[in-house]
Amino acid sequence: MLQELWKSKAFWDDPIPSSILENWNKFTKEKELASAKILTTCTVEADSVLNSIPLVVKSNPLEPIISKFSNFTKLIRVIALCKRFINNCKSGSKVKGQLKSEEVELAHKFLVKTIQQAEYSQEISHLKYHKPIPRSSKLISLNIFLDEDEILRVGGRLTKQPTLSFDQKFPIIILKHHPITTLVIRQFHFRGFHSGTQMTLSLIRQHYWIPDGRSTVRREIKQCIECCRFNSKPSYPKMGDLPKQRITQTRPFEIVGIDFAGPILTKCQYLRKANKFKSYICLFICLATKAVHLELVSTLSTDAMLAALRRFIARRGHPSEIHSDNGTNFIGANNYLKQLYMLVKEHSIQKWKSLLKLRQHFWDRWPKEVLHHYQSRPKWKASQSEVQVGNLVLISDDNRPPLSWPMARILKLIPGTDGTNRVAILQTGSGLTRRSINKIVVLPICAREDGDSEIHH
Repeated sequence: MLQELWKSKAFWDDPIPSSILENWNKFTKEKELASAKILTTCTVEADSVLNSIPLVVKSNPLEPIISKFSNFTKLIRVIALCKRFINNCKSGSKVKGQLKSEEVELAHKFLVKTIQQAEYSQEISHLKYHKPIPRSSKLISLNIFLDEDEILRVGGRLTKQPTLSFDQKFPIIILKHHPITTLVIRQFHFRGFHSGTQMTLSLIRQHYWIPDGRSTVRREIKQCIECCRFNSKPSYPKMGDLPKQRITQTRPFEIVGIDFAGPILTKCQYLRKANKFKSYICLFICLATKAVHLELVSTLSTDAMLAALRRFIARRGHPSEIHSDNGTNFIGANNYLKQLYMLVKEHSIQKWKSLLKLRQHFWDRWPKEVLHHYQSRPKWKASQSEVQVGNLVLISDDNRPPLSWPMARILKLIPGTDGTNRVAILQTGSGLTRRSINKIVVLPICAREDGDSEIHH
């Protein structure tokens, strides 16, 4: 064809170049191979005799389009636009403007028929020729039939119900494992405001019927990121061993933890109209006996904290260790006490240290009767899920709603003394942060990272 066009010399007089001729021959061969791949032949081998049985397998032309969408409505509209383009090319009149409801409905029927022909071709063939459905068919219990558009529907037992629509009485059958089924489930799950399995399945069955639909819907809902945010459960590692301060034989309030609670409103008088002012509670907790001592303070300053510590020592004695967080008032008190300690001579406290050698009778019984009760782990007996480096996670925050939790990626896991990962270094949008494992939620997005990409229209 190319040689004949060149010989006509309508636009040129030179002979045809060899490079153009080679490219043309290569193009025609590739076109013939592409058209030959539409029909393939499968060979079935028996154990004793080899019989070649030609099977005609029709490729689904919609597969490349379906795989690029994550929204069912957008997919239908794109198919409707494609069909409009084809009709405009065939006919002289051009249809323009917004899509009509008839075009969208025809595109929906075309999509459903194409999918059903690929999976239920045997059942459709039997129904066309008025033959009984094979007993081995998975749809034998649904009393299936073909409507006027040759779409496979459920016959069911609701034909005499007067208040139901045609789609509710005879829902369209779609495949259990198909990308279209996933798009349909996501759409009705979103319409139901991220409802549960039963509600989503009820909405779907007003239009479609999915074989073994409950398990299919449940599997897709588990992959919903929005539902994962609301139903998120942190991954708790195995409960760690008790620190030595919790199991060391000491007198009460010798090793304490300190923290502040509040604010609370207090009155300096019992009068009804007395002025109220903001106060805080300073908590001293004995790490061995879990006894609690409370002190009222007026502010969160270092001076108020030291005053509460003086009152505590006057009532409970001098503690050997004080554990706290890194609050500014605690750091300031620590620096102030270090300066005082440098002023005290060593021999002045030797007598006071000798009092620590005295033991109460309580500590003779404590390791025999109490210590063994701490042996078991009442909760977090095993790691619920193993987080890994590179996982995409949510950072839980009790003061923010789940939809506002920031996302991060795990860069490094820090194990505890027992070898179990308990702290993670996270990469957020604002930088690096350090969080405990029980404060992060692993997203189920790793299984979907290789999924289909979305086309926005």
